Amino acid sequence: GLNCLLVRSGEDVLVVETGMGDKLTGSMREKVFPGDYGTLIDDLRVVGVTAEDVTTVANTHLDADHCGWNTVREGEALRPTFPNARYYIEAGEYEAAMHPNERTRATYLAENFEPLEKVGKLDLIEGEREIIPGVRFIPTPGHTADHAALVISSQGETAYYLGDMVQ
Repeated sequence: GLNCLLVRSGEDVLVVETGMGDKLTGSMREKVFPGDYGTLIDDLRVVGVTAEDVTTVANTHLDADHCGWNTVREGEALRPTFPNARYYIEAGEYEAAMHPNERTRATYLAENFEPLEKVGKLDLIEGEREIIPGVRFIPTPGHTADHAALVISSQGETAYYLGDMVQ
């Protein structure tokens, strides 16, 4: 499943993972990940959230099925899907994704994250860090060497968003 999470904390609107996005088309889309996906923006609208409302995006890792909606294509250009958001990614994961090897080249698609750095929207995290009140980004190596998870605390309750924990 391509699961994304919406968290509201005061004025902050956080999207955790952005799914496959809509940049893959035709035979490439069917070959890489067939099925029905690419509806995140519409799904957010259903709950009253626009792309402009989102203040924070967190990716547990940069496999294409977790960060595809980080960016959108406008003609030949790529821009952040959520123009008012800061994007949080583990520093080591970003480094690995920017220098993919033979095994990771098919899933680390620079078009999903490199444009964020170019426009100054990217925050690279090392170690544990609170990204909005009540939400901590923590290292959880396993699925990728620099995979992360989120710990969400509110009103005495705690939830964990694990992303992909095993290979």
